[in-house]
Amino acid sequence: MRRTVRLVIALFVLAGIAAPTTFAAQRMWVGFHDDPSFRWNADRDANVASASQSNATIMRLLVQWNLAAKTKPANATDPFDPAYEFDDVDEAVRTAQQNDQEVILTITGTPRWANGGKSQNVVPTQVSDFGAFARAIASISDLALPLEEVVKRDFAGLDNAAAAVKKLERTLKTELVSTLGVTLTFSSVDGD
Repeated sequence: MRRTVRLVIALFVLAGIAAPTTFAAQRMWVGFHDDPSFRWNADRDANVASASQSNATIMRLLVQWNLAAKTKPANATDPFDPAYEFDDVDEAVRTAQQNDQEVILTITGTPRWANGGKSQNVVPTQVSDFGAFARAIASISDLALPLEEVVKRDFAGLDNAAAAVKKLERTLKTELVSTLGVTLTFSSVDGD
């Protein structure tokens, strides 16, 4: 009996030592949300590098839908549609990933064309407009290449882009539910 008690105590001690080591191996996301410093400041590349050197692992950026799509795009899921202005987002994502940082993009601001001419804090009349914009953003952020380079790519990797869109949809659903209590359903062309 004493032997069993000692064995159980020894196992608990070992488990207590091993558990923190196991959890410590997982990456803890620490980072910044500072669009002016990481996107619009002349020293933005140095700021991102400095954040990375400070052990930051993630950068949160806002994508203002109302500014990125001032007019309604003809093909809203196409990040190359002339209505889209993604240059600063594209550059920020590339810079972050060159500095070993993950990026989370938060979409804000509904364009007037998508909500019946109302202000940017009014939801779109058709959620599919939001979904199409999110898909366009996902293709840019997952590829993390300048738009010109994406055009030159062999499009055999479209399966990866589709997987990225699905990942973004899951992330959007989670964030919307946790922050607003809103649940969205996305539908895709291929029925997934």
